[in-house]
Amino acid sequence: MEEHTIIIDSHLSESRPATAEIQEIAGKIRPQLEEKSNEKYEKFEAVVYKLQVLIDGKNYFIKITFMDVGSGCYFHIKVFSDISNENDLELRGYETNKTKNDELTYFIFILSSKEATHQNDVQRLVRARPAPQDIQEIADKMSQCASGKSVMSN
Repeated sequence: MEEHTIIIDSHLSESRPATAEIQEIAGKIRPQLEEKSNEKYEKFEAVVYKLQVLIDGKNYFIKITFMDVGSGCYFHIKVFSDISNENDLELRGYETNKTKNDELTYFIFILSSKEATHQNDVQRLVRARPAPQDIQEIADKMSQCASGKSVMSN
């Protein structure tokens, strides 16, 4: 059975200055990005980041500068960290041609057909349709449980 990423809260955290931990994550993901983009980066510095908490891990959205500060050359990367092994980092996407002032936002960039199986990305590729009422009720209860609210069953 395939595992899928399920989003509890699709909202990203506020933008925060990159910490040593975020720089370490960026450094570990750098070889994956260089392979996917077919580029080598002399500099690879995390500037700011946002976090998205999932049931099975976290998505880090990180703004990277890859040239001297002030050059205006940035890109955004999306990195998944599995809850069962936080050292298992996966590049889930990247956006190029970004500037210092471009805000980090949720984005999709399918890297391969294997990675396209991740439910949270695939669902955004298809047209949104209202969920049937029974499915919506289950989703609402799950959301309430995740937020710590009590759930009453019928």
